[in-house]
Amino acid sequence: MCAPCLAVACLCVPWPLSLPGQQVTPDAYTPPPTLFQLLQTDPSFGGAKLSYLAADKANFRATLEKQAASGNLVAQMMLGGTYIPPECTFHPYKTAPADCPQDHTPTNDLGLTPSFDLAIHWLTLASEQGNGEASEILAQVIDRVIHSPTPSRYQVADVARYHALARSQGYDLQDVEYLCYSLDPSHPTDRLTMSATPPEYAFAPMELEALHAVGASGTITWRGTSGPDITTLLRHPEGPKFRTRVILGRPPSKPILVPMADRVDVVLLQQGDRVTTIPAAYPAIRRKISFRPPAAEEGAGAGFQQIDGHFSVGCQSPALP
Repeated sequence: MCAPCLAVACLCVPWPLSLPGQQVTPDAYTPPPTLFQLLQTDPSFGGAKLSYLAADKANFRATLEKQAASGNLVAQMMLGGTYIPPECTFHPYKTAPADCPQDHTPTNDLGLTPSFDLAIHWLTLASEQGNGEASEILAQVIDRVIHSPTPSRYQVADVARYHALARSQGYDLQDVEYLCYSLDPSHPTDRLTMSATPPEYAFAPMELEALHAVGASGTITWRGTSGPDITTLLRHPEGPKFRTRVILGRPPSKPILVPMADRVDVVLLQQGDRVTTIPAAYPAIRRKISFRPPAAEEGAGAGFQQIDGHFSVGCQSPALP
């Protein structure tokens, strides 16, 4: 058995930790091209051409099929995505509409009959062109096929292989839960306490002691959670789920970038221009967490960089005394 740990899944991180955290500004993250971005410049579908084609369903379908067969990456991804059977909103791995009559009847803009096999066919071709988004969607589609009542030739190893391929192609979608907290350092001044918080989001006494050992005093308040930046096509990122817990104290005077963790649990304690991480070192990906100072249009807080490069709203810092 390992000693008491920080993580939900035990990482055997020793407590307490008193090493200073990392304040880093590494090389800028270069996002992989997503379908949305590719659509902007594609000669067959970019700009006003997509709206023009969509007005004629039959012509749109014929154009997509012709372009996909000729190797157009955008067409292969669009066609593959359209063939994916819809999934029940509140019942993972269930296929609408029979499994979830409470959902609205899904519409298919191209008049296609949903088919896992055809979705996999076109997405495989796109994946083979090096597109990480297609590989990630493919992994999740195969995962759904395995969970479906229809027997298939696919194995769990196929899902893992395509998740890994997507990561190698720059599309790294993690199943991370972001938890936001604020730190009021005014009371108490000699120890660290936790305000009334649901048990699943509260820091354990040993964790509070470790955070106090690295310089935090006062009261921590839970402010909310958010999940990964996923779409209706990407609802099943590779697990298990990990947690990034961000504690916002006195606002920083300048932006601070800290690497996002790579499939491990981590706590980030921000106090002014200092960010302390627990553990002090952890495996990281190139995307960042941005701690921002207050500005005219928004208050201080932290944002999480998504795969397409933009930063989510993330955690908002309340006004502190």
